[in-house]
Amino acid sequence: MKSFFYYSKLTALSFTILAATLSSCDSSKDEPDNDNTRTDIQLTPATKATANQLQGFYTEFTADAVKCNFMSPDKASDNVIVSPLSASMLLGMIANGVEEPLAAQIASYIGVEDLDALNMLSGQLLSQLPSVDRKTTVNIANSLWTSNKYRLSDNFLSVVKNDYKAATTSLDFSNNQSATINKWIASNSNGFINNHFESVAPNTIALILNSVYFNGEWASEYFRKDMTTVRVFHGLHGDNKVEMMTSSKTPFGYCSQTEKFETCEIYFGNNAFSLQLILPTESYMNSVEFPLLTSSDMRELSSKQEFQGCSVVLPKFKLSSKSDLNTILDTANLHGLNESINLTMFNPTIKNQIELNQITSFSINEKGVEAATVSSGVIGDTAYVPNYSLTFDRPFYFFIREFSTGACLLSGFIADL
Repeated sequence: MKSFFYYSKLTALSFTILAATLSSCDSSKDEPDNDNTRTDIQLTPATKATANQLQGFYTEFTADAVKCNFMSPDKASDNVIVSPLSASMLLGMIANGVEEPLAAQIASYIGVEDLDALNMLSGQLLSQLPSVDRKTTVNIANSLWTSNKYRLSDNFLSVVKNDYKAATTSLDFSNNQSATINKWIASNSNGFINNHFESVAPNTIALILNSVYFNGEWASEYFRKDMTTVRVFHGLHGDNKVEMMTSSKTPFGYCSQTEKFETCEIYFGNNAFSLQLILPTESYMNSVEFPLLTSSDMRELSSKQEFQGCSVVLPKFKLSSKSDLNTILDTANLHGLNESINLTMFNPTIKNQIELNQITSFSINEKGVEAATVSSGVIGDTAYVPNYSLTFDRPFYFFIREFSTGACLLSGFIADL
């Protein structure tokens, strides 16, 4: 599968030169500590292959979440914001703690062929993503909370500690431990997510958590507050007046257009992270019930992209989104995680179900993007110069990625504002 950070040598070289030029403006020979030149994460052949394979998952997981939400009769909103990276890490940890063939099914859904390579890649992302850009704050953390009545297997414990850097804690769940766990979540999401668990059932066996926090400033002053005006956003369910930011400087990034979608990228900090925005064309919006984005659409956009300037009009907003991962996985035909599972993560092996959820808070404004996600797996007796212009005044997709690995920290679909 063609990855999404696999641009041609020529455009990659152009980007590298531009990134070096931009970062050199902020650096000084007299102050080497201020150097913020982008340094790509170095991958082995195995982890690079896995990173490439994950690109399809990032798109398909986003599409699965959007499709599942669109079909839900009790949805609170059509807006969906998820973290594919967080989901892949949660599922990766679980895959190491269940028996075959479910482990293989999880790996297949994520799109990877080598679970060991996924574990190693996860370890690299955990340790190195936070340091690729000094102007962008990234915090990724895993934790495992187990009942003091159960013992984890040595093999599983080794993987989650060494590769997934998970903090492991034994608790007495007969006393409500929600305050303890919520404190960990709030700390690792910089207070962006609070009180995720209203309560934790006394018969809980274990909780597996992943958190992702992202706070990135734009690489340049693309959006000034005095350029922000109230305009109409044409949502799926009607028009609404919202604050819209207009780029005062020309963001240079990869842009392309197909019959179905248009896309552009805006960069953060030293250009290690980017926000890719994908806008369904008006003709496509008018021809289908719902503008679903697929991996083939992404590949087509990638094949036609050019590095160029783009004027951007973009809404500023702050939204929260909660996704039932069990339902998303079931919709995607990964039914095994919605059944009673042989959990080899414990010694001795136990049989139980896992309730999977993800909650995300996202804010975008003239300064940049701040967002946090928590993915949870609860195991228990009750568990289950512009030459291009785009105005995002109608539903659109977005993806926040790291350049060298293609890791997708956040993505979503904004339907109504």
